[in-house]
Amino acid sequence: MRGITLGVLLVLAVSGCANSPAPKPVAEATTAASTPSTSASPTPSADPDKVALSQAPVPKATTPAPKPTRVQPSYQPPPAPVPTPPAQPPHTPGSDCRHYEGTNADRPAVKAALTAAAGREYWQSVHFTVPLPLMKAIAWQESGWQSAIIACDGGMGTMQLMSGTVDWMNLKFNDVPEDPKTLKGNTVLGAEYLSWLIRYFGDTYFDHNYDLSNLNLLDVVIAAYNVGHAGVQDEATHTIRIPNQQYVNNVRALMTNCECLAF
Repeated sequence: MRGITLGVLLVLAVSGCANSPAPKPVAEATTAASTPSTSASPTPSADPDKVALSQAPVPKATTPAPKPTRVQPSYQPPPAPVPTPPAQPPHTPGSDCRHYEGTNADRPAVKAALTAAAGREYWQSVHFTVPLPLMKAIAWQESGWQSAIIACDGGMGTMQLMSGTVDWMNLKFNDVPEDPKTLKGNTVLGAEYLSWLIRYFGDTYFDHNYDLSNLNLLDVVIAAYNVGHAGVQDEATHTIRIPNQQYVNNVRALMTNCECLAF
């Protein structure tokens, strides 16, 4: 009985050993643990959207444009006001209160003085002269070419200059003041004033054109010689007018039809 029992136990032990799995070698287990399995990482999907996204160029980073910096303008002081000649009131040579200081020069001498004064350029930046027929005609209209006459309103000599105009022209053009009571000084100052008027109205209203073949400019210059530059313009509306049209007409006629042109 005891022998049977031992045999049964032996059989059972052998059977149990046969059914138990064999342990893996230690080296194999270590290798398997350290080598990543290819089956653990799935094959990437062939999704076309993902492929297209991966192949699209990566946009370059752009630096945002800097905000504009407001630069404060440097302070510019306002230009100093430019003095302008005083308005020249109309005057009427030949009235009873006129008088003479000295003796009138003869006409050839007056002609020579007018010609010399008209032939000069009075500006360094622009180049023009006063037309001689205009000089002769205004001198005839104003004084009849009398060099010693003093009008009732104080107009002096051949060009009938007012004292304010004389002061302004001497300040503007002459290092050595011209004397309006001499024939030379009077005609030079008159030509300077005409030149100033041509430049002033040419710049202000005629686009820097000083050519008196433009009859509008010519009329304004003639009118302003008689009544002053302020008398022919409205600064508020930047317009000009002719308040003394008869005077302008007389001078315009004398420029082409005057006995003074023959002297």
